[in-house]
Amino acid sequence: MLLLALALPSTAAAQLNVAPTGSESGSCARLDPCTVQRADALARPGTTIVVAPGAYDSAVLRSSGARGARVRWVSVAKWRAHFPSVAIEGHHVDFERFDVGNSSAGILLNVNGNYSRAIGNHVHDQKVRCGGNGAAGIEAQGWEDGGYRGHHQQIIGNLVEDIGIGPRDGTCSLAHGIYTAVPYVTVANNIVRRAIGVGIHAWHAAAYNTWVNNTVVDNGSHGLMVGNGDTGASAGRGFYVANNVAVGNHDYAIAECCDSSAIGPNTYVDNLGWDNGYARVV
Repeated sequence: MLLLALALPSTAAAQLNVAPTGSESGSCARLDPCTVQRADALARPGTTIVVAPGAYDSAVLRSSGARGARVRWVSVAKWRAHFPSVAIEGHHVDFERFDVGNSSAGILLNVNGNYSRAIGNHVHDQKVRCGGNGAAGIEAQGWEDGGYRGHHQQIIGNLVEDIGIGPRDGTCSLAHGIYTAVPYVTVANNIVRRAIGVGIHAWHAAAYNTWVNNTVVDNGSHGLMVGNGDTGASAGRGFYVANNVAVGNHDYAIAECCDSSAIGPNTYVDNLGWDNGYARVV
């Protein structure tokens, strides 16, 4: 039993190290980095995965943390580790300081796990046109089966820009900067600019979201939109939308869609709009 205990220290390591040249069989030590896939397989609650600068393939992160012992993926140099797209399937996971995009993925950064967070990332240049199943720079969605049953996710301090290819003229309702589709999502301190659809958009099962201190600029539809419809529709209730700035968006600064009598009640406090297509600021 003693020999077994000594043989498995790496699976409980507090820190794992990833590099573009990392090994599939490496220990993930600082001088023996491993791949993203191996670090994900070895991660346990409380593990921090430190990612070196460079280009990586699209990734699905399945390892989960726990309350008080999160799994943290951290780019050692802000926005210097690049992924075309990332899906966070694990619960209690943080994904911090990465560069994600310059690809045709339908969702560039997909936060599926409960209590998981996207923090301080640069999400940009999504090369898709409006249509199909829709697109988003960052999406808070469901878990595993896409059934919009996720909850308690956070999208904090990200720069999201240039989402979708096409005119920003109010014609696109399917490609958005940040998209929330589940309840209890916090969207805070983000900058969203030049999406061909809405800057920050809620649909499906989104309810009891908190959207605060975001700046949405030059988007092709509304700056922020609280709505409901389609699979898992929740009536778009319980939103707290405060201290957001919406500038130069094609349509409303802030809107509720599409049947306002079936949405809410929601709370809007101290939001500011300027030079949008319509002057409404709720």
